[in-house]
Amino acid sequence: MHILKSMNMKKNLKSILAMLFLTLTIAGCYPGGPDYADEYDIVYTNYDKDFNFGGKKFYAMPDSIVKITGDVVQGEPLQFIKQVYANTILNRIKSNMASRGYTLVTDTSLADLFLVPSALEVTTTTYYYGYYWEYYPYAVSTSYTTGSVIMNLVEKSNSNPSNKNRVVWVGIINGLLEGSSTSYDARINKGVDQAFTQSQYIHP
Repeated sequence: MHILKSMNMKKNLKSILAMLFLTLTIAGCYPGGPDYADEYDIVYTNYDKDFNFGGKKFYAMPDSIVKITGDVVQGEPLQFIKQVYANTILNRIKSNMASRGYTLVTDTSLADLFLVPSALEVTTTTYYYGYYWEYYPYAVSTSYTTGSVIMNLVEKSNSNPSNKNRVVWVGIINGLLEGSSTSYDARINKGVDQAFTQSQYIHP
């Protein structure tokens, strides 16, 4: 797993995502692929250095994870990652937040912060062409899904004089969205844990 340390919050998020997907593109250039899938997992974190995390003990979080797609901009219904994978991500986030002293609330009016996870998914398909018995062409394809899990910690809007949602922390785990249960659980848990390990300033 590769780790990117926290950087200035003013850095353009689009540039970071572009860099993360460049890593995936480079990985796809190797015919044999990586020896281990988690070799291309990347964890990036960033925060607002002007924000005071102290005194904010309660947070709210959805029970599903939305996919970031262009269709949403066009007014299409929201899409979500499979709940079995979302549960692993959400439970690990809850565990890390609890260990930092935060309390999860279901009543959003009581929350000081909102932790909003989302996912950017990419499916890659590779085709292999050849001939069977010299005359008959055939094609074999394989596909796999990768992507980024994005965690945004947002200050409650009514505590902000500008009444705008203020993202005070972002964590991005690149390289996984689904897979076999054992492999996926281990990788996502490792990624979420690393994001919080890089963010020791997150505590009430």
